[in-house]
Amino acid sequence: MSKKFKKGAAIVLSTAMIAQLGLQDGMLYVRADEEDETAEQTQLNSDVTIESNEQEIVQESPETTSPQQNNSTNDQIPNTEPEPAQDSQVQTRVSANLLVMNSSDITNQVQFVDENNNPLQDAPSSVKAGTIDGIVSTISFEGYDFVNATVNGDEIYSIGVVGDIWYYVPADDPNTGLLLGDSIIVFNYETHVENYTVSYRLTFNLLI
Repeated sequence: MSKKFKKGAAIVLSTAMIAQLGLQDGMLYVRADEEDETAEQTQLNSDVTIESNEQEIVQESPETTSPQQNNSTNDQIPNTEPEPAQDSQVQTRVSANLLVMNSSDITNQVQFVDENNNPLQDAPSSVKAGTIDGIVSTISFEGYDFVNATVNGDEIYSIGVVGDIWYYVPADDPNTGLLLGDSIIVFNYETHVENYTVSYRLTFNLLI
């Protein structure tokens, strides 16, 4: 009786252990399946996120303009700003033979002063082109004598134009015309001094 009971108990125990093992295996399979489904869902979500980002990048890319495209656009815009004057075309030195000295050419860049550099009263405000001697021959100041004409301290011989540009000829270089520019032609005068000739005779009386 006891042998049969032990045998039956062993069978029941074995069946229970087998059932428990089967249940554990089943739970392992279920957990494995759940983990696989979770991994697949995560991968799917990742793929969707990547695809969404790619779509956003593709949608934004047409609005992006490269520097080369900007340069190309700027090159196509016409330049409407006025070009600066070409001052470099004005020559600072020319041949004196090119100077024109017409009486119709007049400059107001002149000044008439005495020996103390004081302006002379009733002095003309402009002069015509020509030699300095020819210019001052038509101008006189009572009580003053003409000395010379200078530009920047250098004595000059004549003034004239090339086109509409004024030049002066230095007294020490009559073959060259120099650009007048913004300089002033200064006509220098000095106070007139009367000169008298004095003659005398000495007479000696000798007493013997």
